[in-house]
Amino acid sequence: MIEVRKADWKDCKDLYELASKEEIRSASFHPEKIEFQDHENWLKKILKSENEIIYVLFIDNVFAGQLRFSLTNDFCTIGISLNEKARGKNLAVFLFNKAYVELRNNYKNIRQIKAFIKNENIRSQNYFKKLGFSFFKNTTINNCDAQEWIFDIGKVLL
Repeated sequence: MIEVRKADWKDCKDLYELASKEEIRSASFHPEKIEFQDHENWLKKILKSENEIIYVLFIDNVFAGQLRFSLTNDFCTIGISLNEKARGKNLAVFLFNKAYVELRNNYKNIRQIKAFIKNENIRSQNYFKKLGFSFFKNTTINNCDAQEWIFDIGKVLL
């Protein structure tokens, strides 16, 4: 059984363990090690925020990944990560589609989703391309060469 729902406090440890994985840290624009207490403080702030939404993915009641939207005026940025067992099974597409429907239904002012991806992260570039995102421009984030990809709200999903 596959479940997608909004994150809550009980997901703290699972989210921390996923975010702490080496391959997740290396894809991040903030690759430094995360201390658990810092993660707890961050999650408390995120869960209270009206501008942040985290969805969690479970397969047979086992945590498999997360997707986060950070809302800003008429657009949002997206971040997604899956554990190694969930990769390559089209679950990231499933997670995005579920979260996108919620975003579209509940945040009518959002017109665009932006993904910022390190240049060397070809897997994520291919993932966002598969979802219908379009390359927009090259950019630099925290001294990392990156790409900005755009998804216009209203596109038909996979």
